Amino acid sequence: MILFVFAGALFIAAGALFVTAGDIFLSFIGNEIHIGISYGNHSGLIDCFVRKRINLEAPVFLIKDFDLALGSQSALIRPDFTEALDKKTITLKCSIKNASLLHVKDKIKDTDDIAGFFGGKTSQLLDRLANVLFDTIDGELRIFGETLEFRSLKAVSNEIKLTASGSVTESGSINLSLEVFFAPDIVATFPDELKAMLKAEATGWFSYRIKLANSASESIFKLETDMFRVEFKEVVEH
Repeated sequence: MILFVFAGALFIAAGALFVTAGDIFLSFIGNEIHIGISYGNHSGLIDCFVRKRINLEAPVFLIKDFDLALGSQSALIRPDFTEALDKKTITLKCSIKNASLLHVKDKIKDTDDIAGFFGGKTSQLLDRLANVLFDTIDGELRIFGETLEFRSLKAVSNEIKLTASGSVTESGSINLSLEVFFAPDIVATFPDELKAMLKAEATGWFSYRIKLANSASESIFKLETDMFRVEFKEVVEH
């Protein structure tokens, strides 16, 4: 009898692992990159490790280091384990449909959010991203050691297009390049001081570029935009 119960328990555990293996994998990855992921379905062993196509229904991606989340209609995550053994690297190719930013905290202004981090007119430009519905967000993430590297991240809507690339480490080093493109119709609604910050492109759209670099080991912070360039270094008093 005891053996029968034990065998039954093992069968149930194996079944649960089979059904939820993809969920466990996503939870692990989310913890590694400081992003909480919730969604309306389940991802199993076959989806994650055999087909390598994880379909998520109505997912929400919570950016834990900021008061922001990304909500969407659906997402497809394609894990690649080719370099998992020799280089200890996992690659994720992601495609998110009908996505928009969600404010976690009900605040009009929060200096801890991404836009508030930059301040001034740059913050006003980034605030324009808050209410945009992106048709697609596509990108490739590589996770190795304590580093998260993202390549050619692209977000597309009728009003705004965004491209980004760079890397972030667990120790706090950041290297980020961001380009935001605004459609002529939305730029027409901008006040003159914001229009003056934008560069006219041959396509008729307008662009703004930001580069951010922070070395945790050297305590140096660099911020460069189309309008200014600054560098800060932490001063330690003895």
